[in-house]
Order: sequence, then C-alpha cells, then structure tokens
Amino acid sequence: MTSQAESLVTSYRPDFAALVPPMRPLPQRDEQQVPLFPGQLEGSTFVRRTPIVDPQATRAVYVHGMGGSSTNWTDLMYLLEPTFPGIALDLPGYGFSDPTPDNKYGVGRNAKAVVQLLKAEGGKPVHLFGNSLGGITAVAVAARHPELVKSLTLISPAMLTRAVMVKAHAPKAIKIATAKRKSEKLGAQAFAEQQADELMALCYADPKRLPPSRRDAVIVEIQRRMALPYNSDIAAASARALFDAAALEKGKSIWRLARHVEAPTFAIFGTQDQLVPVELAPRAAGVFKNGRATILPDCGHCAQMEHPALTAQMFFQWLAVSGAA
Repeated sequence: MTSQAESLVTSYRPDFAALVPPMRPLPQRDEQQVPLFPGQLEGSTFVRRTPIVDPQATRAVYVHGMGGSSTNWTDLMYLLEPTFPGIALDLPGYGFSDPTPDNKYGVGRNAKAVVQLLKAEGGKPVHLFGNSLGGITAVAVAARHPELVKSLTLISPAMLTRAVMVKAHAPKAIKIATAKRKSEKLGAQAFAEQQADELMALCYADPKRLPPSRRDAVIVEIQRRMALPYNSDIAAASARALFDAAALEKGKSIWRLARHVEAPTFAIFGTQDQLVPVELAPRAAGVFKNGRATILPDCGHCAQMEHPALTAQMFFQWLAVSGAA
C-alpha cells in the first residue's frame, strides 16, 4: 500500500470537538430507546422519514446492509435530524419493501431503488450514507448519478477482495443456505434467538452494547423474515452481489465504480470488524478522487449502531473540514 493511500486514513480527533454542533443525548442501554421513525410503502419501497423542520435543509439518505433494514439507522437519524432531515429505505425484498418481480437482487437493482427515491424527492443532492452492502450500493449511486449526491459516507463498505470473500464470507453463505432447515429443527423462537445473538456477535465488537429491547426487536424481525417465501433468495442474491463487486477490475467491480465518484467521500472502519477487514481502509480511501477514512477502535461492522454518537461526531467533523457541507 502506498504511503499516499495510507495518509488518507486518520483516527478520531477529539480536538475537533468545536466543529460538532450540540447533539441531543441518546438513552442509556437500560432506558427506553429512540422509537422507530414512521414509514410507509412508496410504490414498492418502504421508506422511513424523520420530521422536517426546515424544508430547505439538505436531506440525509441512509442505505442498510445485507440482512438489515431501515431500522439500522434509527439512532444516527435521530442525532442528525435537527441538521439534516433523514430518509431511510428498505432495499428491495428487505424490511417491508416488496420483492422484485424477477427475483433479482444485486447492487444495480439496489442502486436503482435508491435513485428512484432520490428523484421522487425532487432530485436535489443529498448526504448519502451506506453500510456494508448498502455502502457499495451508495458508491454505485454516486458514481452513476453525481448530480444526486452531495457527500458520501460509507460505514464498513463491502469493498472487498475475492480473497476476503472466500475466506470470511463463504462460510456465512453456507449458514444462510441451511438456515431454514436449522429453523425447522430448533423451532422458530429458539432459532430466532440464536440467530439474533450470532448476528450481534458478528456485527458488534461488544454485543452487550445492544439494548435488550433492540435485541427483542431483532428476534421478532428474524421470525417475520423466515416466514417470507423469498427470504433465502434475497440472501443468496446479496451474497452473489458481494462476490461480483469484489472483482478488482471486471465489469461489476465496485473498485472501478469508486474511481468515478465525484462527491467527497468519508469511510469509517472498525478495528474489530469481522466482515470488512480494517486493513482495506487505505485502499478504499485511496480509490476515490476525494476520499478519506477513519478507523474506530473497539468497533465492529456497524458503527452507526454500536457507536451512533461517535459516528455522528465524526461525520460533522469531516463535513466541516472537507467542504462538503
């Protein structure tokens, strides 16, 4: 890795605190959590929105990762809402969004859903956020529709290599493929509880940070998803999309698309991420025309869930120094 690429990666800077506007506090772990923002189907896509106080304010739009939904962004949306009204969607077939008519669920199809949403909002540039699979979806949107993206923030983007995919993600794909049989053997409730705990252990540096009420909600959602006839199709297609995107030079490569992104780009990586190795941070930051990355200690795959206040602070800091505001 070149020293130039490595220079694009920094650590969190508490001395930049003056650049961060005052933020409302989040509830403690054992307190009642921030409620989910209301949502509804808009066409075939389920969309959640924060209240809009200033109609002229730039919107923040949030794209979740594989196995997730719009609810993954609740705390970050709550923190950024006073400055940037938030919009979070469920990708096709995820959450409460409808499945696709042709049963295809790749990065291109995901990006199309995001673009349709942005255009329906009036086509004004937004601050676009993406986590994991949602991160590379956001990259595809920014590369192909620069007029729609004011800034791009990527949290553990699945900008992977084939070697990482084979070593780290292939075993998880096998688990997904056998999930239904395992559910039938254990029973729906026991399976959902086990899946929830395994998922949090995979995505958090410390799963104990997950509030109990949020764990209960994950269990309910897993049970609901397992009952959907297209759930396994979406999981398998999303896994294939990650493999396609990992090709460093070929047609669907996210690395090629990233080179065409004009928007200032900020990527956050966690030192304890089991899905996107932190060692990829310099390469990911360096591939963008105007990219920067920050490495968070004691953080897993979903910084916006595990450390939402710190994620918000870092975004505001980067926004102030990047000129993307």
